[in-house]
Amino acid sequence: MPLKLKIVICLICLVIGEKIGGMHPGVCAAPASEEVLWISLDVSPEERKKIDGIIFDAYKQVKIGQKNIKAAHLENPNEYLKLLSYLQQMGETRQNINRDIRQLLSPQQRRILETQLEQIDQSKQQFAGILMMLDLSREQQAKIVAALLKNQKKVWTIISRRSLSWEKRRKQLGRIDKIKEISLHLSRQQQEKFSYMLGMVYLQKSNEGLFLGLTRPGVS
Repeated sequence: MPLKLKIVICLICLVIGEKIGGMHPGVCAAPASEEVLWISLDVSPEERKKIDGIIFDAYKQVKIGQKNIKAAHLENPNEYLKLLSYLQQMGETRQNINRDIRQLLSPQQRRILETQLEQIDQSKQQFAGILMMLDLSREQQAKIVAALLKNQKKVWTIISRRSLSWEKRRKQLGRIDKIKEISLHLSRQQQEKFSYMLGMVYLQKSNEGLFLGLTRPGVS
């Protein structure tokens, strides 16, 4: 398989599995990823503790996988396979956390959760499609993969920090601007196209009233 295609596969996997923050100026602060959603749920203090425990236990395994990844050496078949294996593990980890959290929720809460997860997945799929339309060079793709992996580590470090309240963790996650970091690796023309397509998605979702999912009452 050509190296560029390998990196494209990794890039798509990372985007679909990751937080897409800062989608467009003026977008309300709604759950933009599963990680943000987990610590935005309208649950009791006791349930928050249980969810924190679920996340923390998962993070132990996530850290092991993170140590073995060298995004700068994707031309090495072994490193490429390690990264794909890690991304598959991350997908399974999120599914397991969602499953365990569902068991703590009431039927109504589960319906709300499922709606939010569907909307988050839709947004990430659209974002991945936008990136693929930018005609990224192999070098750009590799740099973006490395940036996304770095962001992923930040996200998990923050959400697993049980010493902080959920509110403080959400605030820290809000400072991670993936759009800005990706834009650093784009040409001026690509940046303009990127911004335009994000704006079109934002406009479409705003008209539909579905953009980036629903927040629980009181969460802004």
